[in-house]
Amino acid sequence: MGVNDRDYMRESEPAVTHSANAFFARILSAVLVFILAIVILRVPSPFYVKIPLLIGVLIAGRYFWKRPDRSEGQFYLKQGVVAEKNKQFDKALRCYELASERLPDDFETRLRLLSLCDSTNRKYKAEKIIGDLDGIEVPGRYFEQFEHIVLKYRDATFVEEGDTYRMSLARV
Repeated sequence: MGVNDRDYMRESEPAVTHSANAFFARILSAVLVFILAIVILRVPSPFYVKIPLLIGVLIAGRYFWKRPDRSEGQFYLKQGVVAEKNKQFDKALRCYELASERLPDDFETRLRLLSLCDSTNRKYKAEKIIGDLDGIEVPGRYFEQFEHIVLKYRDATFVEEGDTYRMSLARV
């Protein structure tokens, strides 16, 4: 066990890491929302025209403020690995879910989540994850493990395309 593993184990809830770039982007988005709101309010037009514009600007600002950062996804992935090693499966599941939200194109994160659901007998959750992955390209190094898990729950075919395999689920 490394020195950093102990830091992850001390956390009772997943903590969020912020990089300087993410912090700067969030501050910049808040300033831009404020400026756009002032500009919209100063435009000489009826109030019923300004309200939808203000709502749109506020929704966009909220999106940019709450947008997940990739570094947060890597943090949750590492924290999930440590929690799984320590047999804290509920915490690991929570961390893997958060990591897969923040890293939607990272196959390893999805495979870890699916594998944990399979090993802890969360059949419904595993089936839902597999259903969401229909048509995904599976990297060759993860193919055997992924195929083994998927075929427990659903009928699927895998078509080799160079170094990857495309999964197609059978319709139920």
